[in-house]
Amino acid sequence: MRLKGLTALILTATLILAVALASLTVLSQPTEAQAKDAFAKLGCTACHNGKVAKTWDEIVARWKGLSGKYTSLNDFVKAEVTEEVKTRGYGEPKTWDELFILMSTFVGKKREDTKIVEEYLASLLGIGATPTTPTPTPTPTPVTSPATPPAEERGVSFILAAVAAAILVLILVAIAFYLSRRSA
Repeated sequence: MRLKGLTALILTATLILAVALASLTVLSQPTEAQAKDAFAKLGCTACHNGKVAKTWDEIVARWKGLSGKYTSLNDFVKAEVTEEVKTRGYGEPKTWDELFILMSTFVGKKREDTKIVEEYLASLLGIGATPTTPTPTPTPTPVTSPATPPAEERGVSFILAAVAAAILVLILVAIAFYLSRRSA
């Protein structure tokens, strides 16, 4: 009888953990309104006005259409962004990090200030906005501004934490299954 109670407790804890994890995934993702607001407040619309560069709505529509096409943010930047930015004379970002370091430099902001915009845009592509390999800060040609510090060091990413939690849930379910079979 004691093992059945323990099994029920483990199964209940597993269910609660799974629901909490699913809620965190939904709640941690910025909304389009939040990202668009941050985009405007950062000053991105000074260039992303439809004349110099694509507007927010054009970017969102294009990136939504590319959802699932790329397996990494760097692949996306190399295939879809580098040539366009280079052609306009604003540098040659080859990675996700370089792209957002470059863009934040244009508006005189720190890379970490663009986090909401980065996370939302990455979500449109179906890829998490986790840091890639550290890259040197690109120097934009049309703007003279102080050097931007390298991308901030981050702790455990949300995706890594979610995977660890999912593994924990699977282990708890396996233990509960084993204990229920053993007591029967």
